[in-house]
Amino acid sequence: MRVYIIFGDYTDKLCRFLSTKYEIAGSDRTVEAAVAAAKSFPQPPDVFLVLGSALTSGLVGGRIDHGAALVQNLKDLRKSCPTSRVVVVLSLSVSESLVQEIAKLGIYDVHRAEEVQVGELIYFIDNPKNFGDFDVDVRAAGKLSQVIVREPDPAKASWKDRFQRVFKVFSPGYGPKEFLPKARLEVARPQIAVAVGLSLPGIPAVEAPPASAAIVFFAPDKADPSLLPPGAKGCIVGSDAAAWRKAALTGLPVVSQEKAATLAPVSRAASCTVVYSSSTAVGKTSVAFTLAALLAKERRVCLVDTDSGKPTLTHLVTGQYDTAGSLETPFSTKWGFSFVPNAPDETSVQEAKEAVGRLLAKYDEVVVDCPGRLNLLPYMEAFLRKADRVLLVSDCTNRSVAAVRNFAVGGMRELGIADKTLLVVNRKEARPFLKPKEVAERVGMPLHLELPHDALVERMFEERQPLTHFKTKKPSPFLAAVEKLLENKKEGGAKHVQSSVPTNSPG
Repeated sequence: MRVYIIFGDYTDKLCRFLSTKYEIAGSDRTVEAAVAAAKSFPQPPDVFLVLGSALTSGLVGGRIDHGAALVQNLKDLRKSCPTSRVVVVLSLSVSESLVQEIAKLGIYDVHRAEEVQVGELIYFIDNPKNFGDFDVDVRAAGKLSQVIVREPDPAKASWKDRFQRVFKVFSPGYGPKEFLPKARLEVARPQIAVAVGLSLPGIPAVEAPPASAAIVFFAPDKADPSLLPPGAKGCIVGSDAAAWRKAALTGLPVVSQEKAATLAPVSRAASCTVVYSSSTAVGKTSVAFTLAALLAKERRVCLVDTDSGKPTLTHLVTGQYDTAGSLETPFSTKWGFSFVPNAPDETSVQEAKEAVGRLLAKYDEVVVDCPGRLNLLPYMEAFLRKADRVLLVSDCTNRSVAAVRNFAVGGMRELGIADKTLLVVNRKEARPFLKPKEVAERVGMPLHLELPHDALVERMFEERQPLTHFKTKKPSPFLAAVEKLLENKKEGGAKHVQSSVPTNSPG
């Protein structure tokens, strides 16, 4: 990886430290100097590492505004090297509005800290952020403060650190792991355990640890600290002399198989399906309710209603519209699935993401009824980003098609969910105004599934029972169509989404 360093007074030191891991494509002490040089780069670097306070004057439009100057320089840098990723380090004291302005440029690797270790900068470079980490808004830029780069101080090292440095001299193969402060980095790491070169009950065996691994158990002959992902812990499993010899060479601790079972984190991630539409009254509730009832026959399922404005699903399940709910305390239903009514609006995006993550850890399947609106509330956005697939529902009316199409060309791309969004067209009327294929053409997405007109759907709302519990002579065509969603999912569910969506309105 080719890295260009712009870090003020720390630039030269960082070049020396980082040159052992990356190819240094160049360096400058100020962002202005880098912008001027970038216009003549024969080959753009892969990453720009930028200290936000590394500015010459901060003069913009005849006045001093360091925040606005940084935003303008980063914008020019992006224009000169559009394929390069930009990692920006700012002080904790900078305003949230400045971070928002930077994110609007398509720069999502923005980190805030008063002090950073060299190892943290390596972590920033190797672990890119994306649009999902931001709630981008339009605001003014603010002031900048200085960030201090701390090098490890040998005088303050513990006896263990001194031992490791001495041990490294006599054992060149030893590479001490650099553990990074997770709290300061604010990185939510999935707790996944894997085994390399051995078989442990309940722990997947892999050839090499994936980037998402939090703890890696090695067989003695496979132990290699260099295989560990950033921030992951490693252990050698064994009790014989070979395990201890390998531990002496690698610095990895030795544990027994019984101990390994207790160290492995219990990770349980649900498969999440969000039934969404930017239009109202298109059949989202019917699909979500039926899908949850079908899944509950075999798996632990939680159904969530995020529509606090018109909670039709809450009324369908509980018989009341004003039932309050929380993602922390779903309640059981007589149909075999748990339910969260009226997910509250008053929460931040970060709180919503954390609550959604905790819910997904409790169930095998989570089904979400997401209401028809373009201005997404925090819980709606969090579920859409976390979803394994999004069922974008439209009926066969011009009103719904226009609303769904607006989401397809705008919100779907901005949220980064285009590759997991599937178009479902619901024929609510026996003779719809538009044919499902015409709806797909106007929306600009392939048709994934057509839901047929079914009089039993209206009866489902009247009796407040899922179609799976109806006793009728003729089978429900709507239920049969929803069952196809499960069949597609079990088979892998090919992504039926075009690479691009037309932005011109149909005539």
